[in-house]
Amino acid sequence: MSTFVKKNKLLEVLNLSQNELFGSDESNSAAKKLSKAMKNHPELSFVSLASTGLGGNNDGLKLILDGSKVTKASS
Repeated sequence: MSTFVKKNKLLEVLNLSQNELFGSDESNSAAKKLSKAMKNHPELSFVSLASTGLGGNNDGLKLILDGSKVTKASS
């Protein structure tokens, strides 16, 4: 999953729903990989994580939200 996101330079929408990405992994490795890949895609405007097992995983959610932050270029 993260390799596809990393290589696809025109990605605007990413639907990961119905994939158990965050269910049993307490290390948040899927969230870390997704966050890192998302940082390289400023044009990505929608990511669906419905039914991915993220649920109450606040640490995983924080990682993903950090990856979605827009960084402003300095002028």
